[in-house]
Amino acid sequence: MFDNQVMGLKKTDWYAKFLALVFSLLLIGACSPDTSSSRDGEVAQDVKNETLDTSETLEIREADTPSIIQPEVITSSPKPADSKTEKTSDLKAKPEESVSQAQTQKNEATLDEEAKLSENTKLGENTGPIEAVDSESVASPIAAPVIAAPVIADRKKPDQWLVNSGTSKLTFAGTQTGTKFEGQFEKFEATIRFDPENLDQSSIEILVDMSSAKTGDRQRDTSLPAKEWFHIKEHPTGIYISNQITAVGAGAYEAKGTLKIRDIEKEIVLPFSLDIEGDKAVAKGRVTIIRTGFEVGQGQWATDEWVGLNVDVGYEIDATRKPN
Repeated sequence: MFDNQVMGLKKTDWYAKFLALVFSLLLIGACSPDTSSSRDGEVAQDVKNETLDTSETLEIREADTPSIIQPEVITSSPKPADSKTEKTSDLKAKPEESVSQAQTQKNEATLDEEAKLSENTKLGENTGPIEAVDSESVASPIAAPVIAAPVIADRKKPDQWLVNSGTSKLTFAGTQTGTKFEGQFEKFEATIRFDPENLDQSSIEILVDMSSAKTGDRQRDTSLPAKEWFHIKEHPTGIYISNQITAVGAGAYEAKGTLKIRDIEKEIVLPFSLDIEGDKAVAKGRVTIIRTGFEVGQGQWATDEWVGLNVDVGYEIDATRKPN
C-alpha cells in the first residue's frame, strides 16, 4: 500500500510537472511576440522615425528659405503709413510726373509742328525760317523736310569802260626854286568797271609808264628817270588800284585805293566828278601827294630847298562803254 501510495505520488508529481510545462509554454507563447512580427515592428518604427526626421528637416528648411511661390498672406490690417512719409513720397512723385507730362506735351507739339511744316512745304517754295528742334526732345527722329533756298538773282556786274588815250590826260604840277612847272605822263593804261547803281563791285586800276613823264624842260625831263627821282630802271611802273568807290554827292565820287611808286605803297583817296551820257563818260579830279613819301627826290633834292614837296596830280579820263 505504501508502494502504491508512493507510485501514486510519483504519477501525480510527473503529471503536475507536465501540466506546469505546458502551462509555461502557453504562457511564454502568449507573452512573447513572434520574431518576424517583432522585426516588422522595428522596421515600421524606424520608418516612422525617419519620416518624422524628414518632416522636421523640411519644416526647418522651409522656415529658413523664404517662400517665392505663395507668400504668406497677412490677415491683420497694416498699420497706417506715416503722414510725413506719404507727403514726402507725393512731393518726389509729383515733380517726376510733371516733368514726364511736360516732356510728352513738348514732344507732341514738336511732332505736330513738323507734320504741319511737312504738309505745307513744296519744292522751290520758301516757307520762312525753320526753328531748330532739339533732337533729345523728339521721341522718334523725323527727317527734316528739304526746302529749296530762295534764288537771289546775281546783281549785274558793272560795265567796263575803255579809256581813250588820245583825249585822256594824267598830269602833275610842282614848284622849283619857287617857280611853278607842269608836266604829264604820256603813256598810261586804265581798266575801269563802273556802275553808279552797283558801286560795291566797281573798280579802277591805272598803270603808269614812269619813263613817259614830260615837263617841256630838257634838263628836268632828263633828271626825272634817274635814280634820285623815279629810278625807272628798278621801278618802271606806277600803279593805282581802288575797289572802294563811294558817292559823295550828285555826280561826285571818291575812290579809296593804293598808290605804288618805287615799291612804296600809300593809301590815296581820289575825288572825281563823273558825267555819263549814253555810252560816253568823262571823269575829272585832282589830288595832292607828298613826293618824299615815295622817296622821289633824294640826296640834295630830299628837302624843299630847290624843289617843292607837294605835287598836284590831275586826271581827266575820257572813256567809252565797252559793248557786251
